[in-house]
Amino acid sequence: MKRLGTYNGYNYYYNATWYAVRRFQASHHLKVTGNVDQKTWTKLGLGKKLFKQIDSYTAPLGAQAWKGRKAHIEAMIRLAYKYMGHPYLVGSSSMIRYGTDCSGLVIQSLYAGAPAGSARFRSAPSAMPTQATNGTPAIFGLIRS
Repeated sequence: MKRLGTYNGYNYYYNATWYAVRRFQASHHLKVTGNVDQKTWTKLGLGKKLFKQIDSYTAPLGAQAWKGRKAHIEAMIRLAYKYMGHPYLVGSSSMIRYGTDCSGLVIQSLYAGAPAGSARFRSAPSAMPTQATNGTPAIFGLIRS
């Protein structure tokens, strides 16, 4: 939304962003839908690979398997601190630089603190970026710079 001048501190995909996406698509000879598809995403200068991977991030383990419970808890806390100062993105569990929401922060912290060899869990993606429409939370850091 920052790239289109519609970011106002919230990450909701409202009318201003929808119309800005439509104008951007028209000016770049893309199919005008108001929705951010992969072609729009890449024309905005965002990585093609990132389009499908931004919300599939899994934090690396922060403690070795032989370390005790305290080390694993500290790994979770260390990772949580790394997210401080980054955007709050509704419905997101992404990389630190893009931000996350509350449950995403918990999930990424659990990934970081999970003992090696334990069953690692996966969060289900909430939606693909192409499903974002007017009024939908701008998950995955859509159109963020």
